[in-house]
Amino acid sequence: MTEPEQAPKVHAAIIAVMRAVDHVAKREGGSGLGYKFRGIDAVINAVGPKFRDAGVFILPEVITYDYQTVKSAAGKDMASVRLTVRFRFVGPAGDELAATVVGEAFDSGDKATAKAMSVALRTCLLQVLALPTDEQDPDTQVYERGDERDRDLGRWTGEVAAAGTDKAKIATLWKRMRAEWENVPWSDDRLAIIQVAADKAAQAPEPIPEAAPPPADPEQFDAAFLTDLDQAVKNRDLPALRALVKSAANVRRSDLRKKAALAIEEMGAK
Repeated sequence: MTEPEQAPKVHAAIIAVMRAVDHVAKREGGSGLGYKFRGIDAVINAVGPKFRDAGVFILPEVITYDYQTVKSAAGKDMASVRLTVRFRFVGPAGDELAATVVGEAFDSGDKATAKAMSVALRTCLLQVLALPTDEQDPDTQVYERGDERDRDLGRWTGEVAAAGTDKAKIATLWKRMRAEWENVPWSDDRLAIIQVAADKAAQAPEPIPEAAPPPADPEQFDAAFLTDLDQAVKNRDLPALRALVKSAANVRRSDLRKKAALAIEEMGAK
């Protein structure tokens, strides 16, 4: 048996895990969410066996804990938990390294704390092991400069003005704006232009969504929405389902709106 003093130090054991696991891909999510992510199970399944092979175990310690009650998209109370957690990586020789991270989650039941701990552990492992995805490097994204944005806004303002009250032209402009600004933050200036276009084309052939900004945290919004949807279906709560349809429409999420509308249809509601 290997004696403790002959065992590798914890930093060497962690490096061995890093060499054994070079990435964890984003595979979870499904078409309904509109994005994919790396869940805690995917990360643990990838690195857990390698930690065991290296003789490393992890001890969590909650440093700070904040609990609040917040409103969901449908107006229901949900538990919101924010934790600061220190994770101690103990190596086969008994020495250790520590990493401190923050985890945040919310839930309509009693699982907000457990979810926050899972988020913290996932974040810690991804950062300590420097685990990339198998996706395109984010540095390939192009970001606009302020002067470019000003020219862009000026161009669109001119085109909207030139379209006058021609509903077909306004509808076409809306489609082009939506495609061009798909990956660009929707500033107040942009929203103002879109609102002008929407006001002019209130009766356009294609309905134009309300000019509301996308949610600050899409992943958290989707999780809350799907939780509320599941609860509303179980309770056959028609007003809650209608509120969810409106909530999804307000942030231009047609996929979520369709889910709620389908649930209403299946309940036999007019």
